[in-house]
Amino acid sequence: MIVIDQNNDGKFVIALQDKITAYIDDNYTFEFHNELTHEEITLSFIDVSAFKYRYSEFNYLSSSFSNLTAGFWRYKVLYHTNVIATGRMHLQKTTTPAVQYDGYDDTAIVYEK
Repeated sequence: MIVIDQNNDGKFVIALQDKITAYIDDNYTFEFHNELTHEEITLSFIDVSAFKYRYSEFNYLSSSFSNLTAGFWRYKVLYHTNVIATGRMHLQKTTTPAVQYDGYDDTAIVYEK
């Protein structure tokens, strides 16, 4: 599953080279479809991986996803009009970090009645 943050630019990594029969270039087209709202967006990405035969790495800009509904999306990866992969993407909005328990400070408070 791909995880994309709406508020921050980032990257995601998936394996695609094993699905390509004839290598042409590093351009891939991703078609995203929201599972609930049925929004659709098509984006082109360039594989920036240093080891293209092992994995594909793509950089994204948060501005491409800023007006979309957060949640789960389906995606198709097209390589020169051939569908080579499908899967799910989680589009999330990062806000302030959640409050997290950081341990007990060993102080005891005793109440008398």
